[in-house]
Amino acid sequence: MPRVIKKADCEIIEVENHIKQKIKINGTGAIDMQAIERAETALGHLSANFDNWLEDEINKLSNARDKVRTHGLVGTHFDELFRIAHDIKGQGETLGYPLATLIMASLCKLMGVPQDKTLIPIALIDNHVDAVRRIMHDKIKNSNHEAGRAVAERLLDVVFEFTDRIEAKQKAKETDAA
Repeated sequence: MPRVIKKADCEIIEVENHIKQKIKINGTGAIDMQAIERAETALGHLSANFDNWLEDEINKLSNARDKVRTHGLVGTHFDELFRIAHDIKGQGETLGYPLATLIMASLCKLMGVPQDKTLIPIALIDNHVDAVRRIMHDKIKNSNHEAGRAVAERLLDVVFEFTDRIEAKQKAKETDAA
């Protein structure tokens, strides 16, 4: 049964991965289950390196955040911060940290909305970076971890409130200009 998180203006639906149940096992075009098992075994052997990779990425994220604090939310510093957050968002769940994916998705949403990037509160960026660092530090690999989930959901709430206000202001400006 999918988990549904209801927000004021949206629902986030998390579904379990049932891909093995949906693949064709026999006949033409069948999936080689032994190949899948070998790949899963190889992935399991690599998983020892996942924490190191994620820790390196989070260190890069922190460094990029520090550059943004120094130089502002502009140009290459902003782009670097966004790219790293996007990378962690894309790989967090695969690497066993689903809450890292959720937190970085929230950060990417925050960074993607305002046309004027200087409107983004640095403190809110800090909250995301600190939260994902804590997820990694505490090795929170369960998406239902009570405190981790609460932090991730609160960050999403704040980001949606912020981006909704910004989008409304941007639409109002476009309407006034027309």
